[in-house]
Amino acid sequence: MNTKDFFELDTAKRVIIINKLLEKYTDNSLKNVSSELNISYSTFCKEMSKDDYVYIKRDNKYYKFIKDNSFTIQQEKNLSEQLLYIKNNFDKFKKLIEAIDNNYLVLDKRIYSQSDKILNKNIKINSLIYDEFTSVCSNKYPFLKLQDIISQCLLDFLNKNK
Repeated sequence: MNTKDFFELDTAKRVIIINKLLEKYTDNSLKNVSSELNISYSTFCKEMSKDDYVYIKRDNKYYKFIKDNSFTIQQEKNLSEQLLYIKNNFDKFKKLIEAIDNNYLVLDKRIYSQSDKILNKNIKINSLIYDEFTSVCSNKYPFLKLQDIISQCLLDFLNKNK
């Protein structure tokens, strides 16, 4: 590509060609390409930024800049609050993820609520299912009460089917 071709090409085609030229260079890519085309660096950069194209140095490429005004101030504030919450509770999140990764059973705090009363209910259940359930509970979670595991199962069901 020569200087004349550079100025005559429409912007989209020019960007494709320049991005291919940039692949040849690692350092001072823009300066090298502008000198290869015999165009001053400032003119080259100005022409390449037409039609909202931007150079991303870490990728060593030009991209089309897309303006998106849909991100409102309220969304930005909400995002900031969420990130702050995550930052403040980061250790808790790590422990929870480790527990999930290690197949720990995480019980909802409502199960241990002192203000709620415990009910005795008789239910009919298939004996094979019950035997398998109690076997898994006693093998994997011998430190938990069966009533607590059943309560968690009910809560999981509720959360899934609300």
